[in-house]
Amino acid sequence: MSTTPHYVDLFGGYASQKPENPWGHYMLGLSAWKAGHLDVAQTALGESVRLDPDHVKGRVNLARVLLDAGGGEEALEQATVAEDIDPNARDSLTDRVQREKLDNVAVKLGTPDNPMLPQGSFDRVFLVHMYHEVQSPYAFLWHLRD
Repeated sequence: MSTTPHYVDLFGGYASQKPENPWGHYMLGLSAWKAGHLDVAQTALGESVRLDPDHVKGRVNLARVLLDAGGGEEALEQATVAEDIDPNARDSLTDRVQREKLDNVAVKLGTPDNPMLPQGSFDRVFLVHMYHEVQSPYAFLWHLRD
């Protein structure tokens, strides 16, 4: 017998008692997702991200729930991080993100052999029009595993 429904109740109570704490909503979202309650999971993970917009795991898991619920476009919006190894391109991209108010995009500066993405923050990485810029492809791809 699974204890997952117990955790949904446990973290649901915690999130109700401490609604300002993103961790409680995050844990409720994970528990609800594991229990198959996608609507509860989406609401709870959405609240965790609203309370802490920099909560990377909250965004990634919200994207996973949205994918399970058939919301691919919304999932992509939650899981988007823009990264570049050229400071000028990064600054240009930062300006665009700010101008267009893309609150779901984080712009990061990597190095030619390391994307410098937060450790354990992604389960998928989509690389577009950039491989020719990488000086050490094996090292760069190795660091994606970190």
